[in-house]
Amino acid sequence: MQYTAKITKRGQITIPAEIRKERNWSEGSRLIFSVNSENNIEIHKEVNLYDTEWGNYDFKKAVAEDLELQMSNFTQGREGWPENE
Repeated sequence: MQYTAKITKRGQITIPAEIRKERNWSEGSRLIFSVNSENNIEIHKEVNLYDTEWGNYDFKKAVAEDLELQMSNFTQGREGWPENE
């Protein structure tokens, strides 16, 4: 299946609704554009490690909005768990 989109003066395009629904891309989704070895462009949704089957949890946003999380005096390991456990 092929779709056509027009680039605006500001460099924006509208992704056809069928593609957005099929890929589960919604307003605010972050997309990654890659150029492969055949000079084709691949588009992927940015992976959020906190996406779960129960919903999305945006840890960066939570920290930005929650003063208590900003003031935490613990360090975290790479997996997000406190290093001392």
